[in-house]
Amino acid sequence: MPDTPTADNPREPDITHVNPAAEATWFGHPRQLARLFTTEMWERFGYYGMRALLTLYLTQHFLFGDRAATGLYGGYTALVYLTPLIGGYLADQYLGSKRAVKFGAILMAAGYFILCFGGQTAKPYAMIDNQRYEVSIAKDAATGAETRYVVDGATKLAIKGNDDGT
Repeated sequence: MPDTPTADNPREPDITHVNPAAEATWFGHPRQLARLFTTEMWERFGYYGMRALLTLYLTQHFLFGDRAATGLYGGYTALVYLTPLIGGYLADQYLGSKRAVKFGAILMAAGYFILCFGGQTAKPYAMIDNQRYEVSIAKDAATGAETRYVVDGATKLAIKGNDDGT
């Protein structure tokens, strides 16, 4: 039994079987832990950043109601916690742990890099068949009620919601 204490010093385990390549450490830990820690740190940074901004983006940019925005937020959170089951299966069956961590880090970096650049969907209007559509909000000075309109050139169409305000 290599990890049992020796007869000369019963408190020190026999570590002569340790691989000499594993001696290089990072703050007293295996070097591979640095890669894992860095990947996890940036994953958490990206998750909490998206979590903080998602509801604001849905309500302020896309003008979703609170119920719809929190529903989408809940779906996002559920996917964040459920998709690692698929990733874990793929890592166990096909990729292996090292390649899975590398692939996950590259995939996250690429995804967040793409999010940095807003495409046509980030503009406050939509172009469909060379026709510009945008949503504007008008507030009634007397009642304070907001009305949303779809503006199509000179045409202004009111957007009516459900009776419950959604």
